[in-house]
Amino acid sequence: MRRASEPESRDWQLWRRAVRWLIGVAILTFLATNGAAADTKRILMLFSNDSLLPAGNAVASNFQRTLEAGSPERVEIFTEFLDADRFPGPAHAARMESLLRDKYASSPIDLLVAGGPQALDFLAQRRASLSPGTPLVFAGINEGSIAQRGVPPNSTGIVSRFDPVRTLELALRLQPDARQVVVVTGASTFDQRWDAVAREQLAPYADRLEVTHLSGLPLPQLLDELARLPPRTIVIYLTIFEDGTGELFVPRDLTADISAAASAPVYGVYETYLGRGIVGGYMESFEAIAREAGGLALRILAGEPPERLPPGTVDSQAFMVDWRQLRRWGLDEAKLPPDTIVRFEEPSLWQRYLREILAVIAVLVLQSALIIALLVQRRWRRFAEAPLRESEERYRNVVETQTELICRYLPDSTLTFVNDAYCRYFGRGRDELVGRPFIELIPESERAAALEHIEAIAQSSRGDNYEHQVVRPDGSFGWQQWTDHPIRNAEGSMVELQGIGRDITDLKIANMEVEQRRKEVTHLTRVAILGELSGALAHELNQPLTAILSNAQAAQRLLARAPSELPMVSEILDDIVTDDLRAGEVITRLRALLKKGEATFEPLDLNEVATEVLALARSELIERHVTASTRLALGLPRALGDRVQLQQVMLNLLLNACEAVSSKRSGERMLTVSTALDGDGLLLTSIADRGSGIPSDMADRLFDAFFTTKPHGLGLGLSLCRSIIASHGGRLWADNNPDGGATFTVALPAHSGELS
Repeated sequence: MRRASEPESRDWQLWRRAVRWLIGVAILTFLATNGAAADTKRILMLFSNDSLLPAGNAVASNFQRTLEAGSPERVEIFTEFLDADRFPGPAHAARMESLLRDKYASSPIDLLVAGGPQALDFLAQRRASLSPGTPLVFAGINEGSIAQRGVPPNSTGIVSRFDPVRTLELALRLQPDARQVVVVTGASTFDQRWDAVAREQLAPYADRLEVTHLSGLPLPQLLDELARLPPRTIVIYLTIFEDGTGELFVPRDLTADISAAASAPVYGVYETYLGRGIVGGYMESFEAIAREAGGLALRILAGEPPERLPPGTVDSQAFMVDWRQLRRWGLDEAKLPPDTIVRFEEPSLWQRYLREILAVIAVLVLQSALIIALLVQRRWRRFAEAPLRESEERYRNVVETQTELICRYLPDSTLTFVNDAYCRYFGRGRDELVGRPFIELIPESERAAALEHIEAIAQSSRGDNYEHQVVRPDGSFGWQQWTDHPIRNAEGSMVELQGIGRDITDLKIANMEVEQRRKEVTHLTRVAILGELSGALAHELNQPLTAILSNAQAAQRLLARAPSELPMVSEILDDIVTDDLRAGEVITRLRALLKKGEATFEPLDLNEVATEVLALARSELIERHVTASTRLALGLPRALGDRVQLQQVMLNLLLNACEAVSSKRSGERMLTVSTALDGDGLLLTSIADRGSGIPSDMADRLFDAFFTTKPHGLGLGLSLCRSIIASHGGRLWADNNPDGGATFTVALPAHSGELS
């Protein structure tokens, strides 16, 4: 028995040593952590409901911003959610108490913040267990709740006024003939508290209105009841956290369903409901509540006792309405109380069409002036009336033939408005287009790009222009150009976008035709240049061909002799191969310059391009008695470009240089081809001549289309050269040389790839 227990005893000793060591490390870590965080203020925020409630999120974020902006010390805020409506009862409260006590046992809390009545009750009852002696700030508690509960010791906060009475007063101003008010609440504990408050506060109106409470119904039944309301009814929606079947909701999320189903205007007491279908109500800002609560928290953290800070209210209570819902229900905006905040107001016709209205006014003023002039000068009445009728007819034609397409849409491209021109363009009625994403009218291959553009506009503060293809009513593709800009509400949030468009299909086709003609002209110009070189090129080809023929005949004669002459035959065959390759290179370059097709951009060595052009023009230079020298810089980066197009430019400039020196004596006909890299990282290719230079009266028009100094020139060469270089992202210019002649320079950006 002892032998069996001895190993166990040793293991137990080792275990005890390990535990003691871990405890020591933990104590040291705790001391180090507490020392480092001594200047940190910790705040625990507990909200009554779940984390998805918009009001709670608004309070939490603005409270944190207030603390971070106003505290001289580091502030660490912990956020917890009681979720009391979904998990009511003492058992859940006990579990939450145990959880929070264990969770924050090692993180002493300097301030407790309660958001909502359940959170206040929880902390007031369990503060001694969770964080004894810690001051408490509450928010989101209405006057009735705080009057029933009283202010807990060592506490203060912000008292809210979510007032159904003043909301009903607003509704009665807008609907003075109302005969019934319907109050909508849910089945949760919070909902039932609201229902009780509403029954008490609205009781004095029973002699004037029939007060009905739709409380705790299943949602489908509630929506059905709302849809069957009689005329002259007011609906006040408070909260529905839970319906009669036990299904849970976020009250704000049901606002749109309730407003859409109701056959009468709906009002509310929470700012978060505004913009989701309610007409409005008497509300206060959750952001303002958070800022005021944050101010109290800063004062308490600075050392002021809560007892000296009595609970306060915010000054942000106001009547708020949705302008769109006033229009929907035909409610008179003039009946609103003074200082009512009107949101989501669309621009008036005057604001929207200010330029057009001013134009009409200007025309009317002009017409009036003409009429007065006609009355004064009767002699010219008939003459003046005819210009006036003609002016009116022109103006009427301009207005009636307006072709701009106007639409408004949501960020997902769902159309909310289209004008008649838009309907005519797509051959569909307004009811077929509104509510449908306009992205479906765009070819599928371009939809992703269009959605990205919409997203960019939505995030911008100003509009933008863009073009895209569309599918026309006959199934063909067209092009449209749009100017879009975001439309934002009073808070700066984007509600939708507006676009003004026009059809540019014909313009696109014309541009493509122009581009095709430009390519053809470029090719024909290249052919014309080679036509100028035809004599020299024939000589360039005749030389190797004549040599090939002579060598072949010599080889035949040698082969007719004794075998001892075979070494000479081998040398002759080598010469034939060399001459054949030389002729082949000339033909290859000609074929490249004569070919048609799309430009192919690739990394190029500009020294090679210049050398190839000089080789192609060698016989022409000899025939014209022109001496060409080179100054090619070594180690240049490569340029990204089309070899044939760049050769065309250099060949054109080379022949122009030959023309420039043609009036000189043979020994003075010189030009220089050079390459270099300038300080801005641009690759420079220059062709300098010793001619008479560029006349000053021609310098500004030198690169204009159809301008030429040659008797039979078309004036397209230099214009096309500049166009080609511009398409490569470069520049082409000309300067007179100080010692005579001119230099034409091509500047191209260096390619970021490997060096030559």
